[in-house]
Order: sequence, then C-alpha cells, then structure tokens
Amino acid sequence: MNRSNLLASLVSGSALPVKKHGISGLVGNGNGGFSDTGLKAYWKYNESSSPILNSSESDDSVGNTSSTGQGIMTGGSFEQGGTPIGESVLFDGSNDFMTVGSSKSLWNFWHNSNALWTWAFWMKGVSLDWDSYFYADGDGSENQALRVRFDGQTTYSGLQFVLRSDGNTIINDGLSDHFIPDVSSWYFYCFTYDMSLGSDNLVARRDNNDEETLSKSAGSTADDNADYSPIMAKKTTASANFGNFLISEFSCWNKKMSDQDQASLYNDGDGLEIY
Repeated sequence: MNRSNLLASLVSGSALPVKKHGISGLVGNGNGGFSDTGLKAYWKYNESSSPILNSSESDDSVGNTSSTGQGIMTGGSFEQGGTPIGESVLFDGSNDFMTVGSSKSLWNFWHNSNALWTWAFWMKGVSLDWDSYFYADGDGSENQALRVRFDGQTTYSGLQFVLRSDGNTIINDGLSDHFIPDVSSWYFYCFTYDMSLGSDNLVARRDNNDEETLSKSAGSTADDNADYSPIMAKKTTASANFGNFLISEFSCWNKKMSDQDQASLYNDGDGLEIY
C-alpha cells in the first residue's frame, strides 16, 4: 500500500490489509482471509497433554468433544519443536497413537458414495518401518474403510492407500518412495480425493511440487459407517504396526482443496496457520 492510500485508510477508518505468514489479504474466516468452508477438523498438535483439540471454527466442523473431533492420545511426546510453524507431537513407533472421536458416522465422507476430502499436514519421519500405519478407520478388509500406511515393499515403495466401500476395494495402490518422509526434513503433504471423477480420484502432493495420482477401480459404493473409529499411528484392530513420525497442523476437509489453497497453506515452505 502506498503512502497516499495508507493515509486515506487511516482517515476513513477502513480496514487495512494484513499479512500473516507471508499471505496478504483481509482477514476472513482464517489467517490472510483463508476460507475455512468444509473444514471438519484441524489439529494443531501444539498441546502439552491429551486431548489434541479440534481447532476448526468452521460451520462445517464435526465438533470438539471426545465423541466428535478431539484426538485422544495414548502416549506421545508433546511440544516438539522444529516445525515450519510451531510445535508438533511425536509418535514413537512403539505404543503411541491417537484415537479420533467415537462417532464413526462423522467421517463417512472419506469412503461413502460421494466421498470427497482433503488432508493437509506437515510431517517428518523418524523411523518408518514396513507396514507402519499413518491413519486408518479399518485395516483393509472391512466393508467401509480408509487406510494409509508406510510401506517399504517393492510393490508399494511409499505411502499406500486402501479405500473400501460397500465391501469393494476402490483404491489399493501406493505412491513412489519420495512420499515417505525422511528423518532430516519437514514436508508439507496434501492429499485430495473425489469419488465422482472417472480417474485420477486421489491426488497427492508434497511441498506443493511433487504430484502423483491414483485412480479408483470399478465397484459399487455405500454410505454405511466404518467398523472402527479413526486412529492415527497404529493398526486399527491390534496394538501393532505403530508409526514413528512427527506431525503438525493436520487439517481434514470435506471438499477437494483448490491448487491455490494448497499453495497458500504451503506458503513457500513457511507454512500458514489456518487460525
């Protein structure tokens, strides 16, 4: 803003543009005017103890209680630093995990007939063994389930996605090895999924640059609940296959986030806090 416009704004009392974390614009629903429409859950992971609060202020939020959007921690090392934005939680790969609410129907938009979602988050790997889990509301054989795990096998040398609906496997495929976080760097990940598309239903990006797509297979879909509540960093049905990683600024949306919004959250590597 030049000097004459600045003086005019001060005289008139009109709002001034703001800049937070490198994003310019008028403050709207979130920092820099970033819209929170469709934001179901937002876990900043900056707490000093359990629970991890759902910080979404959106009208679309699932809520912030133990039965809705809170993350109930078992173990975990809190207030870990070094992230692009602030703090994080460490899952140790041995017995740490987070259960998300107990109302399973709130998360049906992950795997129902109109599945539409985005996950955006910052993550740093520590020691990611084969078949260690990142997130799941099933282990892959249920009628309705979404599973994301780290897989070092030849078949899936990166993150593997299994999406099931109406007892059918809709997605069972993996990303290349550069989507496995290394132990030296934080990366920004954004996964979007749209069941309505004929192909390229899942789009994965890392640092708003590397991009890969996965397409659904044929099969009917249903709108039933998953068998299990969502869990981060552990196999859903057993105390096993724990993930060993640091996580920060995880946002879960009931929409396919635009390229522009993904770039805004990445913010040239500096990150953008939604609130």
